[in-house]
Amino acid sequence: DYLASELLRTGSTRHIHRLIVQSSTYRQSFASHAENGKRDPENRYLWRWSVRRLEAEAIRDSMLAVAGELDEKVGGPSVTDADSRRRSLYLFQKRDAPPLHQALFDGPIGMTESCAQRQTTTVPLQPLYLLNSEFSVQRSRALAARASAAAGAGQGRQGAEVYPIALGRSPDARGRAPAERFFERVSANSEA
Repeated sequence: DYLASELLRTGSTRHIHRLIVQSSTYRQSFASHAENGKRDPENRYLWRWSVRRLEAEAIRDSMLAVAGELDEKVGGPSVTDADSRRRSLYLFQKRDAPPLHQALFDGPIGMTESCAQRQTTTVPLQPLYLLNSEFSVQRSRALAARASAAAGAGQGRQGAEVYPIALGRSPDARGRAPAERFFERVSANSEA
């Protein structure tokens, strides 16, 4: 009700977005607290962030953003090029041939359904697409180039550079150890 009245008062959706994003509820983490969990296990009082699945468009856009390739231009016509770096919102939707990632990650398919609420499925093709698709490989290479440019040749520094880009935080000991093992394996394989 408060947000609705603010929208009526100001007439600005930008103002509403700013209020939402700067609210303490929006900025909460998923960290669990035993006492809060006992008092409100369903999270009705919003004491923590509820985990939710990303939509097909957000998955694609976040991969482009992390790689430093997202075209943030606002407005304009839809783009028909499937290799476009524009936000998924601007991709032209062909009713008879939706983009692969759209169908794979439960995006709306214009020809067959109205999408009042999206389904959530988990199928083996989803992680395989994220690991092996040409789109994912290209984004991974772009992220690696971005980390190399920012951190130089030191692999430890490159690993530390990727964390804030991809996750928005510095690596902790649990995250640093697998990265160091990965770089050791890569170095050993390149020497052999």
